[in-house]
Amino acid sequence: MNPRTLIHPIKKNDSRRNAVTHVEQLRTGYIMDKILKPILPADAAALIAFTDVDLFPDSSMSFVFGQASMDERVGVWSLKRLVDKNHTTFLLRVLKIATHETGHMFSFKHCTKYECVMSGTNQLAETDRRPIDACPECMAKVCWMSDVSPSERYRKLAAFCRKNNLVKEVEVFEKKLTAVEQAE
Repeated sequence: MNPRTLIHPIKKNDSRRNAVTHVEQLRTGYIMDKILKPILPADAAALIAFTDVDLFPDSSMSFVFGQASMDERVGVWSLKRLVDKNHTTFLLRVLKIATHETGHMFSFKHCTKYECVMSGTNQLAETDRRPIDACPECMAKVCWMSDVSPSERYRKLAAFCRKNNLVKEVEVFEKKLTAVEQAE
């Protein structure tokens, strides 16, 4: 998304130049309220945008990787700060942020009980330490909400990771699959 080509006029508080990085940023609320909410189909579960523009939520924060509304079913996340020379690192970051923000659109709050993809992060090192998967409690919510069994979910996640050469993650999901299959 190029801020200069948006069809909605950008007001003064919707755009800024970051005081530290000097990078142009867009306010997440502008994207969610002015761009996404008006085009959200009535029958859509949610609508999320991703952009290469740096994001900020309000004047109190320097940036965010993304933001989503639990009530309005819209969200946005940015690739801007996720870039890495290592393709696997970049892909994992993208998956974590996209999953996290999508979780918010489905009313998931930040997880504070476990290390979880729904745990909040404020810097890349923290994002990189977080797992790609939900904790057991959040995973149960995902399975209930999507009407899928834990074994089916882990089988599909392992297959996705295998297809995308995420070797460590394949091992993690296969271990979880084995554990839930033994419990079923």
